Amino acid sequence: MKMHGMVNRMKDNFYWLSMPDIRIDQSSGSGLKSFWFFVCNHGLKPVVTTRPDTCALALKFDIKGISLFLKQIAFSLVLLLTAYSSFAQYPTYKALSDLPAFKKEFSTQSEKISSITSTFVQEKILTALTEKITSEGKFWFKRSNKVKIEYIKPFHYTMTLNGDKMKVKDDQKENTINVKSNKLFQQVNRIIVDCVQGTILDSKDFTTRVFENENSYLLEMTPSSKSLKEFFQTIVLVVEKKDYTVKSIEMNEPSGDKTLISFFNKKLNEQISDEIFAL
Repeated sequence: MKMHGMVNRMKDNFYWLSMPDIRIDQSSGSGLKSFWFFVCNHGLKPVVTTRPDTCALALKFDIKGISLFLKQIAFSLVLLLTAYSSFAQYPTYKALSDLPAFKKEFSTQSEKISSITSTFVQEKILTALTEKITSEGKFWFKRSNKVKIEYIKPFHYTMTLNGDKMKVKDDQKENTINVKSNKLFQQVNRIIVDCVQGTILDSKDFTTRVFENENSYLLEMTPSSKSLKEFFQTIVLVVEKKDYTVKSIEMNEPSGDKTLISFFNKKLNEQISDEIFAL
């Protein structure tokens, strides 16, 4: 089927598609049927008639049908671009189909975890440097609200969270901070604990999109509060399907810098002394 024509609007509130040259052969006959099915299926309700001004063969479309058609096209394009963006950004993942079920299971499985010990590798990628900075250390978590992160290589540094207090210590000095005295510290403390305890999807500090592949879930968290937006563009959490523990945390900053923390050798529900979290 070959069509040469022009679409324009007449004063009678209809759109017309002039078709002065329509040739149908064996290969294009099905194309004409497909075209007719397409326009009818999208609410255009065309009528084959002759234009009153030119007497040429034309398709007559109601304006309401055209408006609906354009809205459907725009909506389809938005869905297509969103899907393509997600696929390009996370190529091995697809959007999660049942978010409420995942949220419930994530919370249920996380509640079964009373403690976690693991090693970790942190990779810091700075836009100003060509090489990434790699650090190694140990991680402890004990329900509830007890977290310790100890960097061992290439320098020694510890951060301990215990309830409403946080202690930061390096080779030179140590500081103990009351988290309640600073809103940003409260938010950071809450992020760390929520990620480990599986309650991050309930956080009002972020809007979250969830994806999945065969082995893991991916949570893309975008800050909602102004204070967090200054430090994070997104936080990407990868959760293992086998036990619903965090496999990695990626923190993307507005400047383009990125920090990726990957956890290894995880041990769950083993006894951890409270002395580990002493301040």
